[in-house]
Amino acid sequence: MFMTDKELNKKYAKQYKQGLTTKPDPSVLETDYHQYDSKDGRLDMKAWNEMIERNRAIIRGWNDKSVKGKNWVGRTLTDQVGDGYAVYVVVKENTLSVRVKVCRGLGDDWVSRYFGEEKTVKKEDAMNFFPWEFGKELSAPYDMVRKVA
Repeated sequence: MFMTDKELNKKYAKQYKQGLTTKPDPSVLETDYHQYDSKDGRLDMKAWNEMIERNRAIIRGWNDKSVKGKNWVGRTLTDQVGDGYAVYVVVKENTLSVRVKVCRGLGDDWVSRYFGEEKTVKKEDAMNFFPWEFGKELSAPYDMVRKVA
């Protein structure tokens, strides 16, 4: 069963609100999926998937808040890796660049060869890694809209 982001935000309202009210910091994400191992050492996949969705709700909160305010800090970047993708969040903005950190606790926990664990990249380059729904000029951060216009 596929749920939309709006439905997921409603289901995980507590975590989504946490993302809206906290400073973007990937270290707050839950990453220890072994805590859901059963007594015989098997992973409880339902609990693991719940953990992933709670983490995604926090990240959606950061991203939605930054998109609404047309800010850089909190913006989500993704990079295709293997059979999945690596998710990064902007944690700091400089005049011409942004600092990005990888988000863990989202399944395979891919790390991009381009970004690594943490990296400072030019703002123009970072815009290429916005998820497709946010890659539009209208949702671009204000300083980038000013340069394009």
